[in-house]
Amino acid sequence: MNVRLTFDGAKVLELVADAEKHQDHFLTMDQRFSKYNTLDEVEGEEKGAPAGLWLVHDDGYYLMSNSFPERSGPLYTREGRFDEDSGVGDDFVEFLGADEPVLKALADGHNLGVTIGENTITYRVVR
Repeated sequence: MNVRLTFDGAKVLELVADAEKHQDHFLTMDQRFSKYNTLDEVEGEEKGAPAGLWLVHDDGYYLMSNSFPERSGPLYTREGRFDEDSGVGDDFVEFLGADEPVLKALADGHNLGVTIGENTITYRVVR
């Protein structure tokens, strides 16, 4: 079963701007493991980490910036807090870089569409 979400484009761009104005950024566990081969926090890991957004699934689905020392958000979907049992599995945090073309295309009233499948997440620009 796929979950389809829509986030207000202007508010998404506010989160991107927040991430980009900070020099340091939190890493997801996947990013940390890829870079340091550990899931444990590494002192100074936020230095030089890329700016971006986190798509989070725990108590609903939402976006937040990965700015360090404080993240901005949460930004819930346009439909409100989407927290029904979606069948997509466990909680997760997925990184979306601030330089991704889909984020750069959010202008003129466009919104961010997200489709979450069992093993995939896709992003698209929607009206």
